Amino acid sequence: MSHINKRVPKRRFMEFNNAVAWEQHKVLELGEIITGNTPSTTNKDYYKGQYLFVSPADIQDNRYVSKTNTTVTELGFKTGRFIRKGSILFVSIGSTIGKVGQADLDLITNQQINSIIPSNNYDDDFVYSNLLGISAKVKQLAAIQAVPIINKTELGKTLINNPSLEEQTKIGLFFKKLDNTIALHQRKLEKIKALKTAYLSEMFPAEGETKPKRRFAGFTDDWEQRELGEESDVRDGTHDSPKYFDDGYPLVTSKNLKEFGLDLSDVSLISDKDFRAINKRSKVDIGDILFGMIGTIGNPVQIDRDDFAIKNVALIKEQKKILNSFLIQVLKSQVFNRYIRNENAGGTQKFLSLSKVREFRFLCPNIEEQTRIGNFFKQIDDTITLHQRKLQKLQNIKKAYLNEMFI
Repeated sequence: MSHINKRVPKRRFMEFNNAVAWEQHKVLELGEIITGNTPSTTNKDYYKGQYLFVSPADIQDNRYVSKTNTTVTELGFKTGRFIRKGSILFVSIGSTIGKVGQADLDLITNQQINSIIPSNNYDDDFVYSNLLGISAKVKQLAAIQAVPIINKTELGKTLINNPSLEEQTKIGLFFKKLDNTIALHQRKLEKIKALKTAYLSEMFPAEGETKPKRRFAGFTDDWEQRELGEESDVRDGTHDSPKYFDDGYPLVTSKNLKEFGLDLSDVSLISDKDFRAINKRSKVDIGDILFGMIGTIGNPVQIDRDDFAIKNVALIKEQKKILNSFLIQVLKSQVFNRYIRNENAGGTQKFLSLSKVREFRFLCPNIEEQTRIGNFFKQIDDTITLHQRKLQKLQNIKKAYLNEMFI
């Protein structure tokens, strides 16, 4: 296959299957590249206005930059370098180097961002997706320098492949629709998360109180203070470092405990012998609760499988007085988060000892009210998990299409 023929994506729209190969250009040939600047911070008349002033912190996982932490007035806007709506924003220095966003409004940026303003020969939406696809490669180029940075010149020299404007427009619109669908699911997910946070604040007693603001009908008694170690069977996993294999049983650590579930996509595997040895002291059963004790502390997860062993994570087994379906919500609440912060204040390494886990005190209602609260929040958590799975599926689809529809 010739060099030219190699510049054909694996997947194309049907009407372009027999079209000519894509052409290679430098990024600077796509249009104008503008490095941002910062209006004088000593002039208060420049700030807190109606115009967007973009910094790397404003370019997150969402495609469109439509709001910023800092805004500028018309005076401040005029001292910046104008970036039109639709332009592509490329973070070129700092911890988030390689992040890509698209201007949803006319705006200005600081000097950590290089903006690409495509000419009339290039489709804005296509250029965004194309640059997103090569961002990892550009980031790697920056990593070999003493101070990771991609300046305007280096970004401009980066090679990128492009089809005809007609094909660009079709691809750009395809990914724009896909990104809009992803954004819709993200908003739904954020909405249900915010709803859960509101319910948690109202259905658990505020600090200094013994009754929640919102309750199910028929419950009026004060909640009583309990100590976790006295009410539940609290253990932890192994502290040893068993040998890892290509095949075997997963060894779960705090990195595998995510916000709403167990993630075994990146896990080490141990032998059957080590699995059985670890399970003699800390066997995990369905319904148990795990949360991190070292490094990433917290992220409590109620378990729905038992085919793994644990290391350096807390294990809570349900007893008669405290239901794990209720306790999991306590451990996700601000009460437990405050406890973690207080116990780690001033420490150089994040660590929560087993004794401190057992000493955790919290307010608790009777079993009947625990059951109602646990079931209520489980329904919300199940809805959140469903939205997360849909969102993850869409993000995986986008990643696959980016790999197949670009070169």
